[in-house]
Amino acid sequence: MKSRSTIWLIAAITALVTFVGGLSAQQVFRNTITGESLDLNEAPEEGRDTKAVKEFLNTATNLYIEGSTS
Repeated sequence: MKSRSTIWLIAAITALVTFVGGLSAQQVFRNTITGESLDLNEAPEEGRDTKAVKEFLNTATNLYIEGSTS
């Protein structure tokens, strides 16, 4: 039987590996109708730098629906 400290160590390493793996993964946005992946590089440059777009890409919060965060 493994000691509690060994079990905790294995759990901590597993959580760390999962977290680090998630950091390197890039979010894929999909068309809500077709399911095709969206290429945000095709969007006009001036439209990619708005507060709402930055907020959505960082937090998945849509400021147009959920209100403004001042």
